[in-house]
Amino acid sequence: MNAFREFLIASNFRPCTVNLIVLSAKRFAEFIESRGLGEHTELPEVIFEDYLNLLTEHLLPQAHIPTYIQQQVWAIGVWTEYLLHTGRLTKCAFRSITRIRAKEKSFRRLNERDIESLFHLATLPEEILLLLLAYGFGLRRNEMVELRVGHIHWDTLTISVLNGKGSHHRVVPMSDRLCRLLQLTLAERWNVPHEFVIPRKSNSRACGIRLARLLKELCHKAHIDPPLNLHHLRHHYATHLVERGIGILTVQKFLGHHSPSTTTRYTRKRNSLHSL
Repeated sequence: MNAFREFLIASNFRPCTVNLIVLSAKRFAEFIESRGLGEHTELPEVIFEDYLNLLTEHLLPQAHIPTYIQQQVWAIGVWTEYLLHTGRLTKCAFRSITRIRAKEKSFRRLNERDIESLFHLATLPEEILLLLLAYGFGLRRNEMVELRVGHIHWDTLTISVLNGKGSHHRVVPMSDRLCRLLQLTLAERWNVPHEFVIPRKSNSRACGIRLARLLKELCHKAHIDPPLNLHHLRHHYATHLVERGIGILTVQKFLGHHSPSTTTRYTRKRNSLHSL
C-alpha cells in the first residue's frame, strides 16, 4: 500500500482523499484475502457484489452518511485501476458493477424566511458561522473547515476558496449584510485569534462532524424534520440564487461545479421537495 499511497500523492490527490482511498483499499484487500483471492490476478464480478452487499448491510447503518457507499466504490475503483496499470491485475470486473448510491432522505424545502429563522435560533458563534459558510456562501463541508481568515477579502467582499473539489480555486462574493454579520461573529467568537474561520479542536474531520451535529440541533429547535445536512444548505444557496434571477452559469461559478448540468440538478430539486 505504500507504493499506492505514493502514486496517489504524485497524482495530486489531497491528503484527506489519499487517506480515504488507502483505508478503503486496505479493507477491500482484507476482504479479498478472506475469500482466498489475495494472490489472484483476476477479480470476478461476484467479489465486488458481495463486498458491496457487505457494506450496505453492515457498514452504512452505522455511518449515517448518504454518500458513504458511493465513496467506497469510487475509492476501490481507483485502487483496481492502479492494480491494472501496474500489472498486478490482468482482468477486473469492477467496471461492470453499477455504482450503488445510498438513498438520501428527502428534505424539506426552506424559503428564505425559514433560513432567517435558523439564523435567529443560532446563538453559538459556530452555529452562525456554519450557516454563513454553507448557506451564505455555498461552501462544501471540507471547504468550510479548511477556510482560513486570510481567505476573506473584506475590501472586495469576496472569499477565496482554495483547493476545492478537484483542486479547483474559485472566488465567492458576499453581500454587505453577510460581511457585517461575519465580521461581528468573528470578532465576538473568542478572544484568542484563530487561523481557521471555524476553530479546530482536533482534526478537520472531527470539526466537520461537530458542525453537522450543531446543524442537526438547530433543525430540531426549528422543528425541521427530517433535519437538513450541511450539503442541503448548499442546495438551498443555489436554489435561492436562481429564484432571485441569478443566471445558472453564474451560480455554477459560485458553487465550483465543473458542468452547468450539475448546477441545474441542484436547482431542479426544488420542484420535488416538500414545502414547509
